[in-house]
Amino acid sequence: MKCLYILSFCFLFFTSQAQEDYKGDLVFYGDVMINASKSQNREKAGTLFRTAFDNYISSHNLFEKDLSFLEGVSVLQPEDNAFKLLSWQLELEDNKFEYYCYLVKPDGSFIEFKQNDYPREVMEAMEMNPEEWYGCIYYNIMSNGPGKYLLFGFNGNGKWKNLKLADIMTIEGEEILLGYPGFEDKLNPGTWINRLVLSYSSDATLQLNYNPGLQLIIHDHLIQRIGRIPGQGPVFLPDGTYEGYEFIDGIWMYREKIYDHTYDAAPRPKPVLGNKKDLFGKG
Repeated sequence: MKCLYILSFCFLFFTSQAQEDYKGDLVFYGDVMINASKSQNREKAGTLFRTAFDNYISSHNLFEKDLSFLEGVSVLQPEDNAFKLLSWQLELEDNKFEYYCYLVKPDGSFIEFKQNDYPREVMEAMEMNPEEWYGCIYYNIMSNGPGKYLLFGFNGNGKWKNLKLADIMTIEGEEILLGYPGFEDKLNPGTWINRLVLSYSSDATLQLNYNPGLQLIIHDHLIQRIGRIPGQGPVFLPDGTYEGYEFIDGIWMYREKIYDHTYDAAPRPKPVLGNKKDLFGKG
């Protein structure tokens, strides 16, 4: 009996120690993954961070954990507390990015989203499961009716352009679907698209979010201009006006003009991502 007690104590001790090691690895490699100046160091740290994260999520119920120690990881939870959504990005060389996302349920089980690359036009029309995910870091979430959730995300799409998107995720039992025909197509009024996908210059700031005061999804109106970065070509830039979407009878209906203020020329803010990317795509 004494031997069994000692073995049990040793097992619990070493298990607890291993779990603390995973947490320490996440803190260390997360810092390097986000802040290292050399891409090879970020990439190596990102691989080790992912290994530590997979070990940590497999041995803990992350739904019940305080995850504020995870640097650079967006942790979102809807109003109904049905799940936690964890996402982050890894900046590689040549302005390329990898994205990671996990949906964690109250019982600690989780679903991994796996990144795929799609043209913007295809993204607007697709309905996809987590295996077909487009890749982004989510910066806001809100309920959008029973079993539906409105997501806002950022994708560092490359050297010249970034993407922001608004998507509707539907959960029915064990099935998760991304994309729902819940947005009016502003180019074809009376028809619907599965998500909003806005492409804009990588040196500009774009706002796309829900405004609770106005009860609207608001985003900058974009106009096409020649980019100022050598080799960039035509890109889309905010012109100082805003457009949006109003939730009516289960559909986000397009509203052409929200504010009337305009600039003589499209503003040129300091780069939203600069030399270090804003992980949440915020200006």
